Amino acid sequence: MQSNITLNDLIPTIKEVVDAGGEATFVPNGRSMKPMLYGGRDKIILKKPEFPLNKYDIPLYLRADKTVVLHRIVKVSDTENGRKYFMRGDNTWPLESDVEQQNIVAVLTRFCRKGKWYNADDTGHILYARLWCFLFPLRFFVYRCLNLAVRIIKKLGRIIRGR
Repeated sequence: MQSNITLNDLIPTIKEVVDAGGEATFVPNGRSMKPMLYGGRDKIILKKPEFPLNKYDIPLYLRADKTVVLHRIVKVSDTENGRKYFMRGDNTWPLESDVEQQNIVAVLTRFCRKGKWYNADDTGHILYARLWCFLFPLRFFVYRCLNLAVRIIKKLGRIIRGR
């Protein structure tokens, strides 16, 4: 008998491990952090967050609907209710603006990409994060142009083939 355990099922265990000073390691799912992380291939190591978190940190957090997400902090705002974090996946367009400190379970410290381990605070990774976030508006424009070009090429192909 096979049982499927979801990340939501593991959140209490992850929280317990990191709160005790340990690290949680797992292979993330999804595409939202491409090109940095590929779901099902790369590994991540999480630890207890040391607040306040900073721009470009990558926390594991719970959305209001209890979905578990690993996204990058792209903006930090101090409010009368505490710090508010604005998140976005490296491969997503929407900005999440409702993430508060109590929603954050852990923070990424290291990751393994294509068999090589990196620290989240390495200079190379920080430069990548800054450049990737800085280029966000351009990435959106390039994505739209490529998407349009692919549709035009497909349509021209159908016209040429007489369909």
